[in-house]
Amino acid sequence: MTVDVQERTGCAKEKRRKLILDAARCLFLDAGFESATMDDVAERSQLSKATLYLYFRGKEDLYVALLHEGLDVLNAALRAAAAEPLPAPERIAAIGRAYGAFYREQPALFRLLAHFHSRQDRLSEDVAQPCEERMMEGMRILAAVVSDGLREGTLTSPYPVMEVAAMFWASSYGVARLLAYNSCHDCLGLGPELDTVSAVEHTWGLLLRGLLAGAAPDGTAAP
Repeated sequence: MTVDVQERTGCAKEKRRKLILDAARCLFLDAGFESATMDDVAERSQLSKATLYLYFRGKEDLYVALLHEGLDVLNAALRAAAAEPLPAPERIAAIGRAYGAFYREQPALFRLLAHFHSRQDRLSEDVAQPCEERMMEGMRILAAVVSDGLREGTLTSPYPVMEVAAMFWASSYGVARLLAYNSCHDCLGLGPELDTVSAVEHTWGLLLRGLLAGAAPDGTAAP
């Protein structure tokens, strides 16, 4: 087989794999992971079920591949925000905006994340560990910027930087998950104009204020 033929074959396989993943992503978002089947994916992708199994062993393989893909894209956006030539507080705000923008553009990922957390203890280590590593990568990116802020004197915190990063992540993810349910808007007395992305960004900003060097105990700027 010539190099040219090999390249064409490789491109065709990659395009077919992407077609399968795109179909699975839409189905998982529309019907939910539990309801979608490999037959549904085959129908949506217009490929045979046998072809699907040449690329993925089953629905869980599809799910993990989508989760990896989404987290890799998210982490790339977070790294780009963290690398901006700005003081640490502004870079942390930029990371928060990148997180919010990704939530807006990739709602399927957050459903996949929720599914992962709900069944994490039932997944084998070789499946769970790579997902956990990708999720930890986002916190490490943020923790590195917090460390920069402590060194440059723009931030202050009595807590370890990874603990601070975990607070940002857990709070933002928790708010996003909570407001995914329309009933929570009524329970919390929130108007319909407060969209989830805005709430996540507000949460990020509130936590950031608590880290600013010279902030008063109530989070306002010191005189």
